[in-house]
Amino acid sequence: MKAVFVHRYGEPEVLTYQEAPDPTPGPDEVLIRTAIASVNFADIKARRGTDSVTTQLPLIPGHEVVGTIEAVGDKVHTLRMGQRVVAVISSGAYAELVAAPAAFTFSLPETLASEAAAGLVVLKEVILLPRRWAERYYNLKRWTIMPSGGHFAPMEEPQRLVEDLRAFFRPLRQ
Repeated sequence: MKAVFVHRYGEPEVLTYQEAPDPTPGPDEVLIRTAIASVNFADIKARRGTDSVTTQLPLIPGHEVVGTIEAVGDKVHTLRMGQRVVAVISSGAYAELVAAPAAFTFSLPETLASEAAAGLVVLKEVILLPRRWAERYYNLKRWTIMPSGGHFAPMEEPQRLVEDLRAFFRPLRQ
């Protein structure tokens, strides 16, 4: 597989695209073929070496990934191969394949675009809070979360986002 690596701290020029070994999912993990990985401020800080934790190099950046499950660990019973999911990982989302903890991997409804799902995960608290609170706090009837780092931008079809969010939150609340 190929992945984006950081071998030295710096600006975007330090990013390299190169071969890497395929990850193998552990018993509590799933293997995801990446469709989209979000880019957020934590990734920029890690690339620059200015994050709050010392990032060991080389590093494959990225904390949020959307894709399709290609393999499941022996202890994973809630997810299946071929399922479209979004996952939160400690690092490594800028790769064609990602091993992700099943506990932090969520199935996606067909109505939710991959780009929207990747952007929602950037703001992890939105996923963990009740939908009504998220709608009030972020005023989601007028704004959407963009996949480019979780920034807000005006939206032309606000009802579609609210419907997508309701579909996304429904399985998380069960």
